[in-house]
Amino acid sequence: MNFEASLILIENFWKKIHEILNGNAIVAIPAKDLLFIAKENNQEAIEKLKEMIQDFHSSPNSQGLLSKALYLKKRDKNELSIYETAL
Repeated sequence: MNFEASLILIENFWKKIHEILNGNAIVAIPAKDLLFIAKENNQEAIEKLKEMIQDFHSSPNSQGLLSKALYLKKRDKNELSIYETAL
């Protein structure tokens, strides 16, 4: 089984991601084995996340679906907040 989405629970993972992005992260978790991340101010990447979420949720072959939302992971917070739900 794959549980890549469970990485959202590991704070050291986020420390590395925030260092790489040099800012806040937008997160998509369309299925239990999928975790996609984009920089908060990269609108092109955020649009791509939306497309991928729609593709996974509309495919009859997708399994373990979780969420159609995008989440914001701020650099200084230990929580995800909803960024956008209208997908």
